[in-house]
Amino acid sequence: EKDYVISSQEFADKTKENGWRYLSAFVYEDTAVWRFHVNGMEIQKELAMKHGENTVAVVYRVHNRTRERAKLVLTPFFQFVPKGEDLKDDSQIVLRQNQVTDGTLNCFFATNAEVKAIPEKSETYYYSYDVCDGRRSTGRAKACQELCFEVEAKESKTLAVIYSMKKYEGDAVTLAQAVIDERKSYHQKLVEESEIKNPFAKVLVKSADQFLSERESTKNKTILAGYPFFEDWGRDTMIALPGICLSTKRYESARSILRTFAKYEKNGLMPNVFPEGGNQLFYNTVDAALLFINCVWLYYEKTEDKAFVEEMYPVMERIISGYKNGTDFHIYMDKDGLISAG
Repeated sequence: EKDYVISSQEFADKTKENGWRYLSAFVYEDTAVWRFHVNGMEIQKELAMKHGENTVAVVYRVHNRTRERAKLVLTPFFQFVPKGEDLKDDSQIVLRQNQVTDGTLNCFFATNAEVKAIPEKSETYYYSYDVCDGRRSTGRAKACQELCFEVEAKESKTLAVIYSMKKYEGDAVTLAQAVIDERKSYHQKLVEESEIKNPFAKVLVKSADQFLSERESTKNKTILAGYPFFEDWGRDTMIALPGICLSTKRYESARSILRTFAKYEKNGLMPNVFPEGGNQLFYNTVDAALLFINCVWLYYEKTEDKAFVEEMYPVMERIISGYKNGTDFHIYMDKDGLISAG
């Protein structure tokens, strides 16, 4: 009996997992698909997230071409902290029936694997690429369960697991496959509605969707142009909107985003940071308001929607007035007609 690790991870103590040695292929079209070959075993892993829901589905298709029984063991690690924060030393993650919880948040799961409770263990990861960009170099996660799945010699079987903030009941394989199929159908619909024919551009249509999100504080859509490293910033949103929304014919999303920014216009400026998670509104961007006007114009070019332009017009007038006469952060039009900013 021999153990093989097929995950690839670098740890803070400089040790590494070398599962990439068994990785024979990786494909990302509508879903992420990995294919591993390990000493007569073929394992295909497919992962998808359900649109508009905090749900992830993972399906493992295992083909045991050996003459011995094999066991696939998954050890999921969790954080239960806001993005960018780290686990506290006294945090506890425990297994309770069909959920993993830290006592405040509950992550429900469904699987056809055998679930085993294990003593809580922690891992500290090293993020070499984050270090290059000045972000923190390590992050911690904890595990409290193992998912065990046996495959007999010459047998092919499917393991599935769903983790979600809501309960899923029923056959795990069916449920997980439904999430995957729904993701593929959703992407296909986006491509059809965009009316784009170029194969490469079709991939961009699907990719663009990943940056659109629902903002809890405004109840409207937003663009996370720097996802996953930071939230929606005004200037980044306005720079990205034409490609993400207008080129793909997602005009309703464009209107939703522009209405949100119009609502929060202040002294001719647009916010650069929204009040999510206790943050305050910040208006410290020089060009977001000017880019907003440009987005309204580009939207009109695509749609000839005069009613929406009329709706936005008073906001654009205040922007022009603010920049011409001077507004916050020493932003004003200089004598040569160019914009000066403190």
